[in-house]
Amino acid sequence: MDFGYADKLAVVTGGAKGIGRAIAEALAAEGAVVAVTDIEDDLASSTAAAITATGGKAFGYRLDVTSRDQVREVFAAIARERGPVEILVNNAGIVRKQPTATLTDEEFDLVDRVNFRGALYCCQEVMEGMKARRSGRIVNVISLVAKLIGRTDVLSYAASKASLGAMTRMLAKELGEHGITVNGVLPGSIAVTDFNDAVGVSKDVKLLPGMSVPMGRRGTPEDIGPVVAFLCSRQAGYITGEFVNVNGGLFMD
Repeated sequence: MDFGYADKLAVVTGGAKGIGRAIAEALAAEGAVVAVTDIEDDLASSTAAAITATGGKAFGYRLDVTSRDQVREVFAAIARERGPVEILVNNAGIVRKQPTATLTDEEFDLVDRVNFRGALYCCQEVMEGMKARRSGRIVNVISLVAKLIGRTDVLSYAASKASLGAMTRMLAKELGEHGITVNGVLPGSIAVTDFNDAVGVSKDVKLLPGMSVPMGRRGTPEDIGPVVAFLCSRQAGYITGEFVNVNGGLFMD
């Protein structure tokens, strides 16, 4: 299937590893030129180099999404050096494990700045250009926690992802008349990511104790990438404001 990318420029935040890297690889495999952005600039560059080595087109950029000024500067540099951004995937995210009773303002604000406000800043940098061209794709990587609370020690993460979900639908309604789609992808329990380190969960792909997943395993980043790639394609031009569950059946609606 031809996704119609034809050298379209895509920006993936948090694209150096894990789910972000799988998304960048999936987009590049379909012909997109991918700007791999990440706060870890060496990893962003190495991921871009690996994509290029397999025949794709990718470039690495250091980006701290919590800084509105840096977001503005990096997106301006990308547009100047590579052309207009036609696809944006907001994947950058962090989690902090803490009991709700002792959650501090500083911890809450840090998670919110990365997971929600960082995505907002990036959207603000591309939406006017997309409106002028009357086309564009925005995909926000949210989380199953926006629909299903599995653990109770990640309130800041859950709140930030719920906010990201609300923004996804708000922007879908605002930008639809301009030919721009905005959708969310909700991963379930995904193995082999730094998220698991942060909350003390094994990276093993085997099911965790007490989990009931009809597909019989936990997800991998490679389960997420192709779904995002489809939502960014021309075939998905009439899908907007949707949350796509990618969880092996752990949660169905």
